[in-house]
Amino acid sequence: MARSRVAHSVSDLAAYSNVRERDLAPVMENLSRPDHRVLRPIAPPPERPDVKRYEIFHDVLAGPILDWRARYVQRGHSRWSGGVGASCYTAYGRR
Repeated sequence: MARSRVAHSVSDLAAYSNVRERDLAPVMENLSRPDHRVLRPIAPPPERPDVKRYEIFHDVLAGPILDWRARYVQRGHSRWSGGVGASCYTAYGRR
């Protein structure tokens, strides 16, 4: 079944992953570079032109990201580093 991609702001992802926005923003920028293509920058909503949003670049990445998250949590980590896991989990849920 195809699922919709969900764009999240750096602010939302920082809250989901319990990290500071200023620490997460450069990670998100790096993962959205053309040579990495893990995330895709999405246009901000018209009413908030200053908000940077991202979505997973390709659906095929959702499975591996969710698998990584499951292993990370299983090892006893209560929060996930970076917003990619949070974004994927929010957009695609549990497999």
